[in-house]
Amino acid sequence: MRFLTPLLLLLCLLLMSDLNLIGASLPPLKLTALLQCSREPVVVQALKWMNRTEAGQGSLKILLDRPVRIIFKPMDLTFGKAFADFDALSWMSNPDENSVIQRVIFINEKHRSAPPQALAALLAHEAIHDDVENSIAEETAGWMLEAKVWNELLAQNPPQLAYVSSTLITRLNSLRAALQVGSIGRMVKNNTGYRGLNAHSAGF
Repeated sequence: MRFLTPLLLLLCLLLMSDLNLIGASLPPLKLTALLQCSREPVVVQALKWMNRTEAGQGSLKILLDRPVRIIFKPMDLTFGKAFADFDALSWMSNPDENSVIQRVIFINEKHRSAPPQALAALLAHEAIHDDVENSIAEETAGWMLEAKVWNELLAQNPPQLAYVSSTLITRLNSLRAALQVGSIGRMVKNNTGYRGLNAHSAGF
């Protein structure tokens, strides 16, 4: 008996998982396009869930239109102890005229077991960081987008999803509550990780 290669097995699992998304009103995604972003099954599923939200459509287009890799990494070991609690980090090379931009979205390894819906909300945020600049306004927009995508996905899934034991879901529920009372901007300004950022960046 011949065994399936890991990539072929991944493709089979992802194709079968599409049964859960039958009936979606949004246009289907090409699996090849998703696999260019990541070979992690949970990330591919997250991108599919993002496709089912109105708020996440712009972010998904950014991820699929521009070269990007999405990978899980232990943040402290990869970037240092100061980054241990970062949920995700967008990294982009600062190219000259003759080089190709390289872009990677690192997701904290601790979120590998998070539901794909939660990862979809996180990636919607990270997708907007598509250049080398960042700002308080850009982070505020990202946090708000993350909360909006999470709101939509909670409406499409069983209510129990909001209570799954996951540090990422705890974050998303906090953002959702902050969005409802209009306090996300204050949360971003008070976040020590954003000290030194300019008030605005390109597009924000």
